[in-house]
Amino acid sequence: MATSYDAVEYPTLPRILGHPGHIAAVARMFGVAAPPVERCRVLEIGCGDGVHLTSCAVTMPDAVFVGFDLAADAIARGRQLVERVGLKNIHLEVGDITTWQPDAPFDYILVHGIYSWIPDFVREALMTLVAKSLAPTGVACISYNCYPAGYTRQMLWEMMKYHIGERTNPDEMIEKALELARFIQFCRPKEPDVEMELFDNDVDIVINKQFRNVLFHDELSPTNHQVHFHEFADDARRHGLRFVSELEPHVMANADMPKEIDELLRTLSRVNPERREQYFDFACLRRFRQTLITREPHEPRGVPDPAAIRGLYLTGNCGTDAIDFHSDKPMTFAAGTTAIDVIGPIAKAAMVVLVETRPRRLSFPELLAATAKKLGRDAITDKEADELATDLAIAWTSGLVLLKAFVPRYATEISERPVASPFAREQLRREPNATSLLHLALRFDDAPGRKLVQLLDGTRTLDDLVRELKPIVPADKWPGEAEFRKGLVANLRMLALSGLLVA
Repeated sequence: MATSYDAVEYPTLPRILGHPGHIAAVARMFGVAAPPVERCRVLEIGCGDGVHLTSCAVTMPDAVFVGFDLAADAIARGRQLVERVGLKNIHLEVGDITTWQPDAPFDYILVHGIYSWIPDFVREALMTLVAKSLAPTGVACISYNCYPAGYTRQMLWEMMKYHIGERTNPDEMIEKALELARFIQFCRPKEPDVEMELFDNDVDIVINKQFRNVLFHDELSPTNHQVHFHEFADDARRHGLRFVSELEPHVMANADMPKEIDELLRTLSRVNPERREQYFDFACLRRFRQTLITREPHEPRGVPDPAAIRGLYLTGNCGTDAIDFHSDKPMTFAAGTTAIDVIGPIAKAAMVVLVETRPRRLSFPELLAATAKKLGRDAITDKEADELATDLAIAWTSGLVLLKAFVPRYATEISERPVASPFAREQLRREPNATSLLHLALRFDDAPGRKLVQLLDGTRTLDDLVRELKPIVPADKWPGEAEFRKGLVANLRMLALSGLLVA
């Protein structure tokens, strides 16, 4: 039976934070003994064409990946992609949430863009399937639209459906939805209106959608079920599942927030992690969640466990302007609008190490050794290591340090005949975006850059690459062979640093 996703293709992309290595790290920080990632079993329900699963499978050759979707055309495209990339550890099939059965438990289950967009009886079948399929210490990640900010989005959806009327042609529906959104945007008052800010943002999202097909499936879906977080948590509990955390811990009500807000949340939530999250949703007007759940009887910790960092890998996700290890003056580390002040020479030096070595992932012992070296010391004591773990947990909940439970194999040096990730090579045949083996999102806006990665199939030397790239460089920008070769080597080193080259 053909579906709307067969009629209108839904563009899928790798979700950088949806990698099992990230999910496992977050779960362990919140007290769940998530299974080892290297040989895990992963299920994606509603996988579309399997692009995300494929991006993960290429980094974890000893793990097993299974995905199913009701859209037969999407599964066919996905199988073709898997064959072109040459993977043997992934299986994609056509399947219905209400009837699909697992052949064995799964350590990690991914459900993205499904929960809010299916009828009630299918949602019930979905949660039953997750509960049935999840291993005892497994972790599922489910995304969904939520209140309170969902109310403003719901207003816009209802307006668009009124304007669309009885039309059923997808192209006409999309055009009418955009027509109404542009009309509302045009009628905005010239002066800023605080009361309209949330609604205006929803209108802008519709108008600026990168893919028109996403508008058709998301905003114009006949079903769009939004819930408060506590309703989702109750739904999970009815199926023997419990809240762990959010996929992105920096969006949670964590203990690194200002003391006054933390105390208010403690009072309102009665120190219950789920109630705490609900009140924080009220305060920040959340509209979308990506929630991790596991089997009962796990009790949510509510706050991260710094001790768990000792078994994980760390990467810097920030920068700093000045380096000063030994004075009492704090060092500021920042990314975007988020910043933290770090005091103490060990914490300062550790953060600098993570900034200087990114995107490489360091184990905690490696970080301790590099930090001691940075300070000119022989070692860091156990007490100092415990204090550093606490500081790093705060940096993590602020989004300035990333934690992973897995380090993929990739080349850090340029071989005689370099090989780029086969998945990245396949991506760049269709788009300017590529996903590295470190699961980093890379963008190649220039034709020579895209062509370079596609040529890295292990058959070409540096001389071959220079010869084949020269014709696509504009004549007025050709720097001469010596300079081009020098730049090519620098680019290859950057690709290696980003985890794009196969070991």
